[in-house]
Amino acid sequence: VRAAVAGALGGMAEDAVLRITGDLLAELDGETTDRADDRRHLNEKVATILSYVASVPAAGADPAGGESSCRVLLREMTASVGRWSVPCQAHVELVKLFAILASRFGSLDEAGRSVVGLVGPGAEGTVQRYIDPAAEFFEFVASLDRLVNDRPPTRKRTLGPVVAGDAVAAAAAEIVEKEKPEKPPLKNVCTFVETGEGFTEQHWYNCYTCGLIWDKGCCSLCARVCHAGHDIGYSRKSSFFCDCGAEVATAVEENRTPCKCLSPVPDDTMCSLCGVKAAEPAAAAAVATATADDDDEVTIENDFFATLMSKNFPSQCKESLLGLATVAGKESFHSSLL
Repeated sequence: VRAAVAGALGGMAEDAVLRITGDLLAELDGETTDRADDRRHLNEKVATILSYVASVPAAGADPAGGESSCRVLLREMTASVGRWSVPCQAHVELVKLFAILASRFGSLDEAGRSVVGLVGPGAEGTVQRYIDPAAEFFEFVASLDRLVNDRPPTRKRTLGPVVAGDAVAAAAAEIVEKEKPEKPPLKNVCTFVETGEGFTEQHWYNCYTCGLIWDKGCCSLCARVCHAGHDIGYSRKSSFFCDCGAEVATAVEENRTPCKCLSPVPDDTMCSLCGVKAAEPAAAAAVATATADDDDEVTIENDFFATLMSKNFPSQCKESLLGLATVAGKESFHSSLL
């Protein structure tokens, strides 16, 4: 699919690219019709495919892989970031696509400036609605920095320094912490036991090993128990039910790991997950009060597409990160976001 899309983009005229871009970035916020929901779902998939196209070098007849079309898309996304980044079903994938394109084509400084402009002093409209997109942008940047500059991965979803740009890291952390909600206790069963197929707000993860990708994934407990040792990536916090628990009946025939958390996970396993020795008298209490902050400590926190970018375009990414760090320091991104 990636190769076919890259080939199509490579032979596409700019006016055709602009039409596709217009559809992809169309304002759908607030629309509740079935057609609008279908458009959001389609845009989410298109953005993911385009992220693959931008993250992997093309081969064959079109070595540029639609590079000129990708540059047009980046230009249009930069010019209208306040319109398309409004939180909706597709906004996570669009923000990631924006960061990928900017990283590849040396525009992270301009992209970062436009994102900070949404939430900094003088920002127009409701700043609150842009907090999550801004956090997602800088989380991708931090992940890319760890990979490109060979920094150790963090266990918590906190953001490390970006090259020489402490201002970027501080700004990102400030955004993430600004509206951090209270976290519920980490429970010892899959969330599907409580939610069934009802969509419920929660953190969830993709498992690339088991094919739980795009809009399918697993809850926090299943990510750590059922999918331990798999290629796991954090997706987001959104309305979701756990596909690991929901599809246990078909897991074996689909070559996936069956859910192990539909019945309570043993206390010793829970203690191990929470870093508490089972023999300690306070172990049970520690497990009962473990929060989703602990739950966020998944072994691999580097973004999947950031990993692709670091392998396929390391020099471009390093140059883009340095440019962003320089601009962040000069323009005081951190103080702009306080």
